[in-house]
Amino acid sequence: MTVEEKRVAPGAIRERARALLYKNAQIVSVLGMLVLLVIAFSLVTDQFLTVGNALNLLRQYAPTFIVAVAMTFVITSAGIDLSVGSLAALTGALAASMLAFGQPSLLVISAMMALGLAAGAVHGWFTAYQGIPALIVTLAGLTAWRGLAQLLTQGYSISIDASQFFVMLGQGELGSIPVPAL
Repeated sequence: MTVEEKRVAPGAIRERARALLYKNAQIVSVLGMLVLLVIAFSLVTDQFLTVGNALNLLRQYAPTFIVAVAMTFVITSAGIDLSVGSLAALTGALAASMLAFGQPSLLVISAMMALGLAAGAVHGWFTAYQGIPALIVTLAGLTAWRGLAQLLTQGYSISIDASQFFVMLGQGELGSIPVPAL
């Protein structure tokens, strides 16, 4: 093949780019909006594009990122789970209660993981063996888990000792990087 044969006409490159853009228009539009927001916030305040703000955003969004990654697997397998937020609220409330009563952090973490596995097994059983759609099962789970969390806390915060290992998982830093981001 000669050099001339390997060259692609500029019109063909434009057509490929246009087809790629058309195929991914939703992703490109979201990316474009993100770029516009970053520019707007950068113009409004000089604190937006700082390392401190980036680390703060990482700390705040770490739980959402973790759940989003897990939900990606659920959704790509044609499933749905509406109860994850409520189950997170319940495990958080139970963990805080257990820590407030002096239970060790590793026991609390193990118990909350077991609770999450048990809740998933219950949802899976209803969906797989009872034939109830996952949307309905997880909607019921959303209501039940949120109700249990509300019943447990009575709508109030539960204070725990800041020196607990458990607190370090949510608020600690390793060097200058927040532990939740890691």
